Amino acid sequence: MRNITVEELSHWFLEQLLVHVQENQEHFIHTIEVKIFSGPGQSGSSFWSQK
Repeated sequence: MRNITVEELSHWFLEQLLVHVQENQEHFIHTIEVKIFSGPGQSGSSFWSQK
């Protein structure tokens, strides 16, 4: 068993959100940024923007 990184976790959350964005395009979401913090000054993030 391995530990997941905050970067991997932020990417996973972003993928989950994008499923809902694609299913509900009437909300006009253009940009999403997910930040996961594991402690003060320690974080990982993922970013998505519609073209």
